[in-house]
Amino acid sequence: MELSLQHGREPEIEMETHVAFRHRPVDLAHLSRYTMGNSAVEREVLELFRRQTGLYFDKLSRAADGDAWREAARVLKASARGVGAWQILQTADAAEQLSFDGPQASRDDILRTLANQIRDANLFIASVL
Repeated sequence: MELSLQHGREPEIEMETHVAFRHRPVDLAHLSRYTMGNSAVEREVLELFRRQTGLYFDKLSRAADGDAWREAARVLKASARGVGAWQILQTADAAEQLSFDGPQASRDDILRTLANQIRDANLFIASVL
C-alpha cells in the first residue's frame, strides 16, 4: 500500500491500495507507518489534514486563475498522500491536470467529487478520533 516513484513521474498508487481505499477514506495502516505508530502524532496529523483540506478546498473553489487552481490542488494532493486518503489524492491530481481554461462544468464536477470525498474522510476521521 505504498506509493512508488517511477523515473521522475508523479507517484502512483500500487494496485493493492486501489482495493484498500474502496473501503475506507483514510488508510490507517499507511498513516501508522508514516507516524511510526505514534498515536498522538496520528491524531495530530489527522486534525491537521481536516483543517488543511477545508482551507485548500476553499482556495480551489475560489481560484481565479490556473496557477491558484493548481497550487490548491497540489496542496490537497500532498495532504491526502500524508494520511493515505487515496481517493482525494486521485481527484486532486485530476484537478491539477485539468485545464483551468476548459469548461466550468469540468471544474464543478471535480469540486463536487472532492467535497464528497473530504466530507467522507472527515466523518471517518471523527469516528476514529
